[in-house]
Amino acid sequence: MAGLNLLILTDHSRHTVENSLYALARAMAQSKYTKRVDVASRALSVNLDFFSGKSARKFFVTPVDEGFIYSIESHILNRQMQLADLSNYNAILIRMPPPPDAVFFTLLNKHFKTDAIVNRPSGIIETSSKKYLLQFPELCPPMALCNSFKEIRDFASEFPIVLKPLNTYGGDGVIRLDVQANKVWDQGQVLSFAQFERKLSKLRVIEYLAMKFLENVDQGDKRNIVVNRQLLGGTLRLPAEGDWICNVSQGGQAIRSEPDQQEVEIANRLIPKLWEKGIVIFGFDTLVGDHGKRVLSELNTMSIGGITQLELFTGKPVVSTAAQLILEYLNSKVYGDLSFSS
Repeated sequence: MAGLNLLILTDHSRHTVENSLYALARAMAQSKYTKRVDVASRALSVNLDFFSGKSARKFFVTPVDEGFIYSIESHILNRQMQLADLSNYNAILIRMPPPPDAVFFTLLNKHFKTDAIVNRPSGIIETSSKKYLLQFPELCPPMALCNSFKEIRDFASEFPIVLKPLNTYGGDGVIRLDVQANKVWDQGQVLSFAQFERKLSKLRVIEYLAMKFLENVDQGDKRNIVVNRQLLGGTLRLPAEGDWICNVSQGGQAIRSEPDQQEVEIANRLIPKLWEKGIVIFGFDTLVGDHGKRVLSELNTMSIGGITQLELFTGKPVVSTAAQLILEYLNSKVYGDLSFSS
């Protein structure tokens, strides 16, 4: 077996000890499918030309070994760096936060076969925007794409809503509106509708996915993880007391859970559609809808969190399983050995 030379692309500027990149990279480095696993971070100034799409050469990587562990004091990606070139690798794993950079992805596409990159750049560009959820109205709460305050106000006149910027993650920029109460909850502030309208008037572009606010949000949202068409499990994230945002990065708490029948059905609906676009690994979030059943609220195809938490809660080898499934896929695409594809 020839083995993969794998380059993992990330941005560690907002990483925490809970980020699954480090455990996933170690598992990949220990796999029989890899000869070499390196990580390059956009957060390093020495990699500016590479991540801006200017050069495929002279960027810096950190080789992955058993000591590749997160540390806030002396981050592993700030040291043990080696000069690299894209020609050193035959496969790529993208673990970067939104939004996707089309210029950088063009650089990658020039040097790699489309399916030697997980996830496929064109698939990421299409699916990482929250407006992609509009393709699945039957799975989601009522929603609308809003490009003006009038569209926001009209949609919010039906019921309380949340506004989601199209290319953020981790709960960043999410706004809650209630017309009847004349209140807008915006990043720790409570505004009137008039104040919110004045704030929006200063923006050059208004573009949100508006979604009905679900009163059952206190029952938590669940992050479900799919790798190579297999649903590996889910982790329930509860909002902090008195809050309505469930993301752990926003103060939420993760607890053990399992996908229910609705989530299995959602996964079965999403998997073939995303597979066609080269999405090998993704996470999808669900909330409890007005009728007591879970509905689709988020889709993440760039930097999928929750893998290590899922392993911790279930006691199952989720990290090594995810690594194995990704590497089997890449090996089949790079070397054409279909016996390794799922």
